[in-house]
Amino acid sequence: MQDVLALGPQFRAPNLRDALQRAGLNGPIAAVTAGWQEREGELAALEEHLGCQVRDLRLYERAEAVFVQDAELHAAYRARQNELRRLQDLYRTRLDHAKAAARDMQRAQDGSAMARQALRSAVATLRRLDAEHLRNLRASHARFEQHWSAEHHPLLARQRADIEEIVAAAGVVCIAGGHVAVLLNRLRLFGLGACCAADRWPPGLPARWQWPTG
Repeated sequence: MQDVLALGPQFRAPNLRDALQRAGLNGPIAAVTAGWQEREGELAALEEHLGCQVRDLRLYERAEAVFVQDAELHAAYRARQNELRRLQDLYRTRLDHAKAAARDMQRAQDGSAMARQALRSAVATLRRLDAEHLRNLRASHARFEQHWSAEHHPLLARQRADIEEIVAAAGVVCIAGGHVAVLLNRLRLFGLGACCAADRWPPGLPARWQWPTG
């Protein structure tokens, strides 16, 4: 079973080293810093804090290199991102109205069964909207991955094989924060999205990983 540690911002008062020692987690250490984008791989402060070398998976850099080599993949990726942004915009517009209705029903409470039912209905509408949005997002990702996942695309497959080799040799994988959407997109692009859930880490990869944020 994986050991998962979620830590707060490490900039001013880093406690990663102490947390790893308390959990009995040892290196070698790999890192995912794709959320830092152009600053990916700037690990001097982390290595100084840990007192050891850290190998960055460089998911952001790998993705940019793949996009240069395959313009069709890059275009499909950008189209998917545009679709996700549009879905989010539409969801937020609908959510604003649904939240306003729920607030109005909350203020309208007078102790009557009729008012309570109206509030329950307004809250149920919010839940249905969230569930619908989640289904739409999953469907968008599934359509993209049906044709462009690491299982179907040789460039991505080669990069994933290299990534898995690095991670397999690591005792700890540190996932940094930064731009969370970019981080998650790069993990998903290389078929590593499952690492966001400890019970779904791909078979054969290390059992222990670490998630510092900030």
